[in-house]
Amino acid sequence: MRAGRPPSSPPGATGRRHDSGTTLIAAERLDRRCHGMEIDPRYASIIIERWERFTGREAVRG
Repeated sequence: MRAGRPPSSPPGATGRRHDSGTTLIAAERLDRRCHGMEIDPRYASIIIERWERFTGREAVRG
C-alpha cells in the first residue's frame, strides 16, 4: 500500500438526489454500484431514460 492512499476504494456512490443522472452515468462508466433516490417522479423518469439511452438496456423495476 502506498502512503496517503486508503486501503480500499469505496464500492460505489450514494446520494439522496441524482438531478439529471450524472452520478448514475458516472457509476455505470466506472462499473460501480450506485444507490440513490429522487423525490420528484419527473426527474426520476428523466434519469431512467438517460441511463437507458447510455447503456442501450431497459431499466427493470424491482
